[in-house]
Amino acid sequence: MYPSHTHKPAEGSASPVVRVQLSWPKLYDNRRAIVTKSSPGCGKDSNSLPSLSVPLPWKPHDLEIREMDLLQYFEHKGCQALTTFGYGGSRELGRVLLRMALTDDSPSATVLLRLVLAFASLHLHGIQIYALEQKTVALSMLASNCQDKDLDVDETIWHVVSGIMLYSCEVLRPSSTSGDWVKYISGVKEVIKAAQLEIFCQDTQDVRSLLDWVYYNDAMAHFSLRHCASEGASIPSPSTIMWNIAPLTPSPATKLLGLLIEICDTVLEDMIADTSDNFKQFVKILDWKIKMLPTLNPMEEAFHIAALIYLGRASGTLLKEPLKTQERLDRAFELLPELASCERQFPIFILGCEARTDKRRVIVLDLIYRTMNSPASRSFDHIRLLLEAIWAQDDLEDNRLHKETNYWKKINLTMARCAIIPSFA
Repeated sequence: MYPSHTHKPAEGSASPVVRVQLSWPKLYDNRRAIVTKSSPGCGKDSNSLPSLSVPLPWKPHDLEIREMDLLQYFEHKGCQALTTFGYGGSRELGRVLLRMALTDDSPSATVLLRLVLAFASLHLHGIQIYALEQKTVALSMLASNCQDKDLDVDETIWHVVSGIMLYSCEVLRPSSTSGDWVKYISGVKEVIKAAQLEIFCQDTQDVRSLLDWVYYNDAMAHFSLRHCASEGASIPSPSTIMWNIAPLTPSPATKLLGLLIEICDTVLEDMIADTSDNFKQFVKILDWKIKMLPTLNPMEEAFHIAALIYLGRASGTLLKEPLKTQERLDRAFELLPELASCERQFPIFILGCEARTDKRRVIVLDLIYRTMNSPASRSFDHIRLLLEAIWAQDDLEDNRLHKETNYWKKINLTMARCAIIPSFA
């Protein structure tokens, strides 16, 4: 999605119009234009966005029994596999999506409904024809609905949510199209950027939950694309991906994600040899900011430790804290067995890369299998295969007494073996 010109209104004129080019991957891959128009009353006191906080007492869609069953499954179980790390969590996010999908029978709500059904079906049954049909119908409707049409802020929000649901379907169960998640999240970010949703939209609980969802997956995309791009993988231009979305309401979780994005964007492989005082100080400040963030639960603590370990390894010898690093790893491998599951794949991967003994590798694999058997389960195949490759490399180096491979190079070369870009959400 590529933004064109943003037209600022003259004083006293109507709301601004933002033109964007929508480029969701579609059946025939034809690009179509949409125009996004913010509604006149989209400020703090506006009620333009439909109230989504009360369950609707009617069914605006003519649903089959199977579809009703899938919606109930999504509400009670499937929604837990949505990847978010911010306000309200996956269950609250699932309730928001259901309210939006069942608001009315408009094209925007119908697209979202089809994608919720596809996600629920994928979670319950795996890859099969029904889920693919629902996704195909949604893509076709998105292409048709956006052609030469003025969209107000409410409709634009539906398009953002539909885009991130397409992304979620791709990362839930790997398939031949799973690499499309990069295009979907790129498109979502371009819609947000062009429509300036953070500026024009009211700060409601629902909007906060939705944008935190986008923000988390954006942060994970930065990590994936930073390492894949290093090996020349075929990905969209960094200018369409590697820019930052600001969280609507900063919290310890979103601040941690922001610092992770900063690490991915600034602590680069070709910079770790930089011995200047300014760069050393910059890395130390990043480390200090992460350390100062509180953690509210064991999963957040695991994520917190993983971010510190990643910064320490990625920055080479600039953070000379071998004893502190070992203490953090010891704490992490005490913590992981206590987790019933760990739905976030980034900490499993980063901490798994540090598992040098069979005992610690078993801890990581056990946690992966527990998570895959939980309601929040989605595919961990990429993570498991990547870790097994890294462990094999570590064992080879130990057995041959080779000097340890550079951390960046090890991660990059391992990820380059993937047929599609892995998502660590």
